[in-house]
Amino acid sequence: MSLQSDKFSTTSQSTCTTFNSNHSSVSLSLSLTFSNSSLPLSPKRSFQSLRHTPSDSELGERASHSAPDLLVNGASVSAPVLSSFTLGNLLLSSCPGKKVRLQGPVRGRSGVCRNLETDLMRMKELGVGCIVCCLDDGELEFLGARWPEYERLTRQIGIDVLRLPTPEGLAPSLSASSLNEHLTVLIHTYTLRGIPVLVHCRGGVGRAGVVACCWMIRLGLCGWFTEMNQPSFHSMAPSWLSNDSYRGSNSYTFPVRRDTLEMVETAICLVRRRRSVKAVETYEQVKFLVDFVEYLRDSA
Repeated sequence: MSLQSDKFSTTSQSTCTTFNSNHSSVSLSLSLTFSNSSLPLSPKRSFQSLRHTPSDSELGERASHSAPDLLVNGASVSAPVLSSFTLGNLLLSSCPGKKVRLQGPVRGRSGVCRNLETDLMRMKELGVGCIVCCLDDGELEFLGARWPEYERLTRQIGIDVLRLPTPEGLAPSLSASSLNEHLTVLIHTYTLRGIPVLVHCRGGVGRAGVVACCWMIRLGLCGWFTEMNQPSFHSMAPSWLSNDSYRGSNSYTFPVRRDTLEMVETAICLVRRRRSVKAVETYEQVKFLVDFVEYLRDSA
C-alpha cells in the first residue's frame, strides 16, 4: 500500500484570486484477488482468503451469486465481479467553492475565495466519481456554495453526490448501521471499481475524517476482528484521545474492548498522518468510531 498526498492550485476567472485546495488521500495501489466475495471486505475476513486465485468455474459461480443491484441516481448498478482489481482512492478536501474571511485575516488566518465550478472540475479531472458532502444547506450557503448551484454543477459535470449532513464537531447523525449501508453502496459502486471518492466538510478534517476512518475500517484496512475468549476492556481514555484538541464531553472515559480501541487508533493515526494532526476533532467523533467498530463486530 502506498500513501500519497497532493496539492493543486487553480485560479478563479471571476475574481482572479489564486487559491490552494489541499486534499489528502489514502492511495491504495492494491491488486486484490477474492476467493468468494460479492460483498465488500469485512474486517472479520481472513487475509488468507485474499491470496487464493479463483478458477474459471469459481468465477462463474461467483457471477451467478453476485450481490443485489444497487440504485445510484435511479439507475441499477451491479456489484463488480472481478478476479482482481485496484481499489479506488479516497480523497479529503475542504468545501469546494469555499469563501470565508473575505473582509481580511481573522486571528492570523487569511481569507479564502474559491470558485465552486473550478473546484468541481478539478475533482472531475482527478477521476472522482462521487462526492460525500457532510454539510447541510445552511452551512453550504454560509460558505458561499449554495446547494442548488452545487447540485446543478455536479449533475452537469457528472459527479454523484451523497449527502451526510453533520453538525460541526459532532459525528454523523445517522446510526452506525445506516452509515454502513451508505459505505457499502460507495464501496460497491466506486471503490471496488477503482473510482476515487472525495469526502468534504468545511475544512476536510473533523467530520470528513470520521467518514474516512469508517471507510478504511469497513474495508478491513485497519486490522481484522479476532475471536477472543476473554476480551480485555480499557476503561481509561487512550493518550491520543485525552488532549486539549478534544472538546465536548466532560468525561473521556468509557469502557471499550482494547482491540476495538487499537483499530480506531490505527484509523485515526493514518488520517492524521495523511491529512492533518487535527483530524477527528472531538470525543463524540471518536465515540462514534468505537460504536461503528462494535457494530461491525456484532454483525459479522
